[in-house]
Amino acid sequence: MEQLARKIAKTISTNLHYDEEKEAVIAYGLIAIIQTFVTLLIVIILGIVFKILIEALLVTLSASLLRKYSGCSHASSIGICTATAVIYSIGCGLIIKYLLVGIHDTDIVVVITSVIFTFAYWIAYKKAPVDSPNKPIKSKAKITRMRKGTFIVLTCFLLLNGLLIALSGQYPIFLNYSFGILFGIIWQISTLTKFSAKLADIISFTH
Repeated sequence: MEQLARKIAKTISTNLHYDEEKEAVIAYGLIAIIQTFVTLLIVIILGIVFKILIEALLVTLSASLLRKYSGCSHASSIGICTATAVIYSIGCGLIIKYLLVGIHDTDIVVVITSVIFTFAYWIAYKKAPVDSPNKPIKSKAKITRMRKGTFIVLTCFLLLNGLLIALSGQYPIFLNYSFGILFGIIWQISTLTKFSAKLADIISFTH
């Protein structure tokens, strides 16, 4: 995936007479697009196989949308990053489907949601946005825009979760969808922490 993205970026940069810095930015964007597509495709296939399609997709999509603005720690290999995302999304889908299925008390879900979003807002305030060596964030205006986007996305998810919980009395399956969003938020917001950066190094076998 990474080699393909870099070849395409090289071709585009050559045709448009871009310098190496612009080529690197193009390559980074293409890698992100290809990785997202591959991740979604695998999650969809496995989600259908294990009958957890919506739950797994909600984990993936909520994390991906938040990542667009908050940034995150990166593994050294796109393959490791993709595999980790797939395993987490499918694992959470299975947990929601088979372990959390017995939770019908909306008061408990409200407490869980409140704790997770409080943690998410706090981490976002302290850390977001997190850049990467391949795409450093230098502009103060961009930093402000991404921080604002992070809080807007979190607030939208908070409101959506509230709606799902409110409607779960009539549609119990909505609690599953609520947990899907929560697991996505937990995953993405955790990637902003130093612990996540250390974990990414361990998984990537780097120091």
